[in-house]
Amino acid sequence: MASRYSIIQYVPNPIADERINIGVLVFERQNVKVHFLSNWNRVSCFGRQADIKTLKDFAHRMQESAEKGLLFPGDEPSERPKHERLLEVSLGWINSIQFTQPRGSLEPIDSLLNDVIQTYLLEPQPKLKSSDDFPEPEQELGRVKVWLKQAKPEDIAQIVQLGADLLTQIIKEEKNKSHSQDNETFHRQYVPTKLTPH
Repeated sequence: MASRYSIIQYVPNPIADERINIGVLVFERQNVKVHFLSNWNRVSCFGRQADIKTLKDFAHRMQESAEKGLLFPGDEPSERPKHERLLEVSLGWINSIQFTQPRGSLEPIDSLLNDVIQTYLLEPQPKLKSSDDFPEPEQELGRVKVWLKQAKPEDIAQIVQLGADLLTQIIKEEKNKSHSQDNETFHRQYVPTKLTPH
């Protein structure tokens, strides 16, 4: 059975016709499924902050409609095919939420839903920290010195032990990675040499 899909778009200014995808709708004769963005930050940067609540409310109402086998809020069961009803809405709605014209697919509805989510809904990725996000070493050293002056001896001992444990773990991991290297090279890199008195 053929499935169809439509992209749900936010158009903050219909005259400018700039748009951003906020959801996807997939359907066949019996089933309707909808999925919206989980992170609205990109959308709020694109449009008006005040619209976000309206968009989230619309997403909730779309979910309720889909669970009833309907395409959108205000849709009603009808003998008229779903794709024709959605086509009429996609051509007629001129407000800030719009649907693209329905497109066909031979995929089953669940795999189609996954495909259109991956293709059309861009979720922001977590930002990797850059070196600019970390304090300067001198600042950190100053903070450590202040902390050391105020710290109790048992706190310092615990920190030293944690550091030693971490160093031991790093050495073990590096040793496992480089087990093919000969021991002499490894010891030169990671194990301090003994100092002999002169």
